Amino acid sequence: MKSQLSQRLKTYLDKLKMLNITKQQLVMCILAGVLLFVIALPVKEPDDGKENGNQILETDAGMIPDSGEYMKFDWEQETGEDEESKVEKKLTNMLESIEGCGKSKVMVTMEGGTVRGILVVCEGGDDTKIKCEVTNALCALLQIEAHKIKIMKMK
Repeated sequence: MKSQLSQRLKTYLDKLKMLNITKQQLVMCILAGVLLFVIALPVKEPDDGKENGNQILETDAGMIPDSGEYMKFDWEQETGEDEESKVEKKLTNMLESIEGCGKSKVMVTMEGGTVRGILVVCEGGDDTKIKCEVTNALCALLQIEAHKIKIMKMK
């Protein structure tokens, strides 16, 4: 078997000599083939800020790991309320747990299951830091732009 392989290699090299291909050209062809092979390999998708299956939320206070448990909206499983009311209640409970936010009321406008705008009225609504943290949390939670969120102070 070894002699067959050496015989084939010798035949192949003789054919290359007949084509007047230099060693440098041969090396370049081999490198080009390897490069094409590497380019064709499938690439793993980036995990976009996920760590161990948990999303990382970035706020002014730092990085907050998020298991996602309290952010799930199971509208299909709940009954008796429309989608907007369910979201409003869940957001109100969550926002009231943010330090400095205080008592809160939330109004959500939706169109076909998509959040179009959010109004938050809370006791800490005049504090710039609270406004920023609430806006960042809502943007990350609902995947909406900051200009669709308005934070105001409760009277």
